[in-house]
Amino acid sequence: MIKLIGRNKKEISIEKPERIDIIFKNLNISDNEYVPILNGNPALNNDVVNPEDELVILEVFSGG
Repeated sequence: MIKLIGRNKKEISIEKPERIDIIFKNLNISDNEYVPILNGNPALNNDVVNPEDELVILEVFSGG
């Protein structure tokens, strides 16, 4: 399960293993604006997500 959390919220499933950078491209989001958390741990763009994994993609917010 993939959960996108931020201004836009979305939940999707994948049917085969995919790299995080490909998932970001398919969702049309930037790795400069979102942080991937794979199974509770920070992840890198070249990490592979399996269908049974949980990937949470958090939007980065900043302010003063």
